Amino acid sequence: MLGKSVTGVSQPAADAGWTMILEPRRPWLDLRLRELWHARDLILLFVRRDFVAAYKQTILGPLWFQIQPLLTALTFTVIFGPVARLH
Repeated sequence: MLGKSVTGVSQPAADAGWTMILEPRRPWLDLRLRELWHARDLILLFVRRDFVAAYKQTILGPLWFQIQPLLTALTFTVIFGPVARLH
């Protein structure tokens, strides 16, 4: 017999053993886009902060964000091109 707690987590009764079943409080596809829209300034601030923190120490700065995938593709082409015989 499982009892329902206030937090939305089903907790086992004393005789059920160690079984715990987690249940969602809301549906999976409930994205709450209105709340995201109201918090857009905060979200953009966090994204900008993470972006600046990740690329602040590089010499090229934010340009490295675009150069890195190009260099990776070039490296794979040069190294694996002859191995896979891609022309």
